[in-house]
Amino acid sequence: MDVGLDLYIVEGIKPRFIYQVEAFDPEDTRRNIPLRYFLIPPSNNFSMSANGILFSTTEFDFEEGHNSYRLIVEVRDSQGLTASTTLQVNIVNINDEIPRFTSPTREFVIPEELGPGTIVANITAEDPDGQSFTSFLLYSITTLNSYFMINQLTGTIQVAHRIDRDAGELRQNPVISLEVLVKDRPIGGQENRMQITFLVKDINDNPATCTKFTFRYSHPETRVRPFTSLVVPALWPLWLLSGEAEALWALGQGPGK
Repeated sequence: MDVGLDLYIVEGIKPRFIYQVEAFDPEDTRRNIPLRYFLIPPSNNFSMSANGILFSTTEFDFEEGHNSYRLIVEVRDSQGLTASTTLQVNIVNINDEIPRFTSPTREFVIPEELGPGTIVANITAEDPDGQSFTSFLLYSITTLNSYFMINQLTGTIQVAHRIDRDAGELRQNPVISLEVLVKDRPIGGQENRMQITFLVKDINDNPATCTKFTFRYSHPETRVRPFTSLVVPALWPLWLLSGEAEALWALGQGPGK
């Protein structure tokens, strides 16, 4: 009978033929008397025909922990005499699992005007197949943008270009959305994608400005106070700087009044 053997099958394959066990009876030199084969004890994952053919009866998933099985095969002759051997069935891992993102945060709040190279996020992922493969994950940003770059080996996102909250499209919508891609090998393999967003917060980095610097206004000297004399277009609050002006005028609560 075959001495103990190591057998290998790939995970994910359908139930199928695995191996033919062979034995012979020394007392039956012509091999006319059939021998019968059994699994001891019976298995939920394998079956054996009476003539020694081993089959798998389930589809194996390496990542679920089913990666090795020890089977005892017993053979009997017509007189009830038995012999046994051991088969070690090993499940071979393949790259069939997509990477999983493990980053807890997908929305980030950052101030404007951060310098290039400033780290603003760290994207992390894991490969369920990585326990058996010498592999590494590669990160990239698929969204076209000029503000951020990502380290393809670590997943660290850094500022690549000045972010001005008061200019361009950010003035109306200060949200930057990106798609991050992670792959378990440069070509082919498995990949996954995740959406992240950055909310750019405004900071007080621009001086107050007036859209007009000289104003002239007249009214009757008999007009009863208080009344609104003038509305000055300005982007920020105003102050009266002249002592004489403060004696005659006061700024109202509305913008530029």
